[in-house]
Amino acid sequence: KNNRYIIDYSLDQLTGLLRPEDFFRANRSYIITPGAIKKISKYFNSRLHLELIPATDDTVLISRVKVPEFMQWMDQ
Repeated sequence: KNNRYIIDYSLDQLTGLLRPEDFFRANRSYIITPGAIKKISKYFNSRLHLELIPATDDTVLISRVKVPEFMQWMDQ
């Protein structure tokens, strides 16, 4: 399903309310959970590209600065 929900929180506020074990701030537009990750690929300039479920038209990237934090989050 591709459900959409309206919330009255910024992503910064929402990040503070969610369990960091379950959710990761991928970039300025996305907070993700491991179950939403279909595929992780290496991307230009040491970044990672994520394919999500449900699919999105956006290119979802993890910056090279956040890659170590992301990998640690995925390994927990």
